[in-house]
Amino acid sequence: MKAKIERIQGCLLGGAVGNALGAPVEFGQLDDIKACYGEDGITFANFKGPAKITDDTQMTLFTANGLLLPGDKLTNIWNCYQDWLDTQTKHNKSEMTHRPVSWLVDDQRLFSVREPSNTCITELKEKHFGSLTHPYNKNKGCGGIMRIAPIGLVNWSIEKVVEYSARASALTHGSLISSIASVFFATMIHYLSRMEIDIAQAIDKTIKIVKNLITKQPAREEIIGEVNLARMLAENSPDRDAANIASLGQGWFADEALGIAVYCALKYEHDFKKAIEAAVNHDGNSDSTGNLTGQLLGARYGTKVLPKAFLAKLELRDVIEKMADMFANVK
Repeated sequence: MKAKIERIQGCLLGGAVGNALGAPVEFGQLDDIKACYGEDGITFANFKGPAKITDDTQMTLFTANGLLLPGDKLTNIWNCYQDWLDTQTKHNKSEMTHRPVSWLVDDQRLFSVREPSNTCITELKEKHFGSLTHPYNKNKGCGGIMRIAPIGLVNWSIEKVVEYSARASALTHGSLISSIASVFFATMIHYLSRMEIDIAQAIDKTIKIVKNLITKQPAREEIIGEVNLARMLAENSPDRDAANIASLGQGWFADEALGIAVYCALKYEHDFKKAIEAAVNHDGNSDSTGNLTGQLLGARYGTKVLPKAFLAKLELRDVIEKMADMFANVK
């Protein structure tokens, strides 16, 4: 049980660490980031100020909370997202327009607007959630994958992880690119948090699962292609992080965010700080790519690889640790 909690804490805290380091440069161009922070870009060494999380970590926590509740998990996740939606438009719990189901809204710090996904905000205002068979849109933004990690941490069969990660992503993002990228990521989290395998082995196992459980289609092949490209670049193109990441995209779309996270986690598997720094220094969605990279390495290695000084100033660390402890018993 101790090892299990350690991996869950590592995943959730690792994601928040990457999320917080990338937050100040989320909308920056690499040249501008270097002009502000130096040739190495933003790093753990030159980071100043409080380590504030963004909507990625917020929604990850609400996903986890939904999985804690009894009853239908997908409905619970949607209801928790409704709670999160109110934190983006209200000042405190007393102003909420419905009876909340999440304990997270008891914490005033969650009532903070942190550059939320426009798609998430728009679709969560609908009366009913989107589904794989009846999507609201064809959006493949990273707002689905960035919140999906907790599904990979649940003590479920791999078939159930695949099903629920796809369906949970489709609540707001209707593109199969989004759903299959979420499946790939949650499946990697599932294996990394349970088995003594490295990132490359997790990639291999996940590709097999995706091929076995998802019908061959362009979206599936596009996701596998992005991951294979990320792997090739990580293994064969040393010292070219900026160019390699640029060839994978900017991370605004789910497939790009997945590819960048896989690249950084694989190339710098044994150096958490370097992996996160590579993941956030590019022309794109730095907070999300930092988040996903941190979740992968945290799920594999636990909290021991996380930078202690940065953890000490991480916003909501106590809430994240509490959620991880509660989450260890989810079935």
